[in-house]
Amino acid sequence: LEEINGLQDAIKITKRLFTEVSIPFAIENETLEISASIGVVLLTRGYQNSNEVLRDVETALIQAKASGRGRIELFDGESYEFQLSKIQIENEILQGLENNEFQVHYQPVWSAITNKVMVVDSTIYWENSEKGVIPYQYFHHTAEDSDATIPLNKFLLRKACQDAWEWSIRYDTNLKVA
Repeated sequence: LEEINGLQDAIKITKRLFTEVSIPFAIENETLEISASIGVVLLTRGYQNSNEVLRDVETALIQAKASGRGRIELFDGESYEFQLSKIQIENEILQGLENNEFQVHYQPVWSAITNKVMVVDSTIYWENSEKGVIPYQYFHHTAEDSDATIPLNKFLLRKACQDAWEWSIRYDTNLKVA
């Protein structure tokens, strides 16, 4: 939009657009409802070219979708840095899978009645060559929001099944793995 008077006008126009898009409409006797996620950037920074503007709008749009969709998000530098760090972590996870940097650890769950292990709970750890051991809770949100979640889950499933099979042969047990 051109010739708007600051942030308040931008928000007012964006909200009006958001409201108009959300109005249900009929096509072939069917009522359709759509929603929109909108990213907003104000051209107050020293942008060098249109690619930088589009990059920042895309960052705001990604943040709007990540916040639950159907939202309006204003770009800020922190959002951009956050998205950049998520992309970097995703790439590091995929590289770590290629370099066999992930391990599965198991925690036994004991039966109070039989005093035997009922099940073992599996947890994945990342032994990053530069950062050391990284517990799952520090990278799982990024993995789940990216293309890294499928290969990571495949690795965990294969390793847990392989270990359970080896334990069944070695210890003559039918131990369940969670």
